[in-house]
Amino acid sequence: MSANPADPRAALLEFIASQGTQKSAAAALGVSATYLVDLKRGRRGFSDVMLEKLGLRRVVIDRKAS
Repeated sequence: MSANPADPRAALLEFIASQGTQKSAAAALGVSATYLVDLKRGRRGFSDVMLEKLGLRRVVIDRKAS
């Protein structure tokens, strides 16, 4: 995927475009079209499972560690 790895919404939009329709993308991801739209519009956060389905992963950086 060529989307910015720090932006899961961009990866989602790219995936939707690759599938042709939001309905097709939702089916391919195993979620409802409503849930997909909520992700797309920022109403819901991306779970680790959804990130994985998009070929991404969550990275947590502990800035307090020395």
